Amino acid sequence: MDNLRYVNGRDFVDQVLAGRRDFSCIKLEESFCLNDYRFEELNNYFKKSDEKRQLVRDPVTLNQSECLGLVTDGLYLPHLRAENAKFDYSNIMGSNFKGSRLIKASFIEANFSGCEFEGSRMNKIVACGNDEDHRTNFENSRFERVYLQGAELEFANFKNSYLKKTDLEGANCEYADFKGANLLETLFLCTYLHKADFRDVQNLNEAELLYMAVCLEDVIVNYSEKKLIDELLKMSC
Repeated sequence: MDNLRYVNGRDFVDQVLAGRRDFSCIKLEESFCLNDYRFEELNNYFKKSDEKRQLVRDPVTLNQSECLGLVTDGLYLPHLRAENAKFDYSNIMGSNFKGSRLIKASFIEANFSGCEFEGSRMNKIVACGNDEDHRTNFENSRFERVYLQGAELEFANFKNSYLKKTDLEGANCEYADFKGANLLETLFLCTYLHKADFRDVQNLNEAELLYMAVCLEDVIVNYSEKKLIDELLKMSC
């Protein structure tokens, strides 16, 4: 991204606490750890703002911004607006981003384990990797009613995640790991599933339009899931 304005990590926190919300087109200090500076104060500020519905009306905005290698654990930041933003190589755990708008954001090789994305729009995000050692990690995360249409999720790790009513229409989930994930009413219309791992998933029989996924015959399953997959493949013929 060109023409980004550099912002020191501590200055960023200070400006948020001073009431600023729009940080579009910034380049945040790389590998900054939010937990190292005024973190409890920052989280309490966001929680109180959310209670008053202020974050819905006037959200923190990072559109077109670069936040590479950002580190935090337990951040409460719902309704974030970060379209076309970059969070590559970040380590963001146990944080709450419900109701956020993250369309076309980049999460390459980032760790988002245990995060909450309920009700977020994440259409066309880039969260792919080159192999199992270089993947985006969403393990144990919550994705209820999340929009992931057209997302690049190659090698992404959704192990033990909650994906109820998540929309994966047209997403590339080649080699994605869904082991133990809850797929209740998850939409797989035209989702590319070559070598995706579906072993021990929950509610596979309740997934939506799974028979219309691409390369469903190539998913990795246990014997217990194979019978259902075979039945779905007959429906797609």
